Amino acid sequence: MTTNGTLLDEDFISFATDSNLKIVLSHDGFMHDEMRNFKNGGKTSELLTPVISILLRYQLKAVAMCTVTPHTVHKLSASVKWLYEQGFRRISVAIDYRTNAGWSDETLEMLEQQYNEIGEFYIECFRNGDPLVFINFDNKIKGYIEGDNYCGEKCFLGKKQPFIGANGKIYPCIQFSNIAEYEMGNVFNGIDINKQDKIFRQSIKPVESCEGCAIADRCRHNCACLNYQLTGNMNTVSPLQCAHERILIPVADAVAAKLFSEGDNKFLSKYYKGIEISQDI
Repeated sequence: MTTNGTLLDEDFISFATDSNLKIVLSHDGFMHDEMRNFKNGGKTSELLTPVISILLRYQLKAVAMCTVTPHTVHKLSASVKWLYEQGFRRISVAIDYRTNAGWSDETLEMLEQQYNEIGEFYIECFRNGDPLVFINFDNKIKGYIEGDNYCGEKCFLGKKQPFIGANGKIYPCIQFSNIAEYEMGNVFNGIDINKQDKIFRQSIKPVESCEGCAIADRCRHNCACLNYQLTGNMNTVSPLQCAHERILIPVADAVAAKLFSEGDNKFLSKYYKGIEISQDI
């Protein structure tokens, strides 16, 4: 469950932990109060300091999820380091993909710089024996090593993370909520398997613009939810999404190559456990 944490307390966190419900906390680090204030202007971050402590006491592997915008991107690396200092060892970053977000060549260059700084910190954490799970990097590294066997970034629309609306209707993902065409059941009568399968099959049609791309098998072009949100078509990729993947993947590869060449034991154990290592990797 992903939450902004403003209503979390120890009773619920304890209940969630006992119920095997994993909590993902939306927290933007030093970027937080620029984008997540209350309607009256109050800072939500003030409420989250005690929440972080309680959450990590119950769920050591809780994930902190950052959202970065063109206006806050210069603080991204520092924010990831701050979240690590608070005790989070699993951190994920999502960029603001909205068409009116305002990304430019300059802010995308800044994003690349910030990813490189996070990469240096990621390497440092491994060297110090207390690795950071930076999910953006981890997904790309696992995707390279495991190839077609890796399912971490595949969409499985309608089958993996369905969305349930307040009215009980079930949709394949939150991006399709309240769109009658994509309603595939409700909590009272269950899921219409035929409708679910039709939506899934539509989502896995090849993305023509990605054919022949060298990184097509490692990027998120197959995320039908994101495609639909950005372009109105689940089989069409937005230029911003493409640009982001072309920035992220080379940074993740450089980080992995560095740790691999150093023979870092924790890195090799994490990614290559049970896999015969070739000198050609």
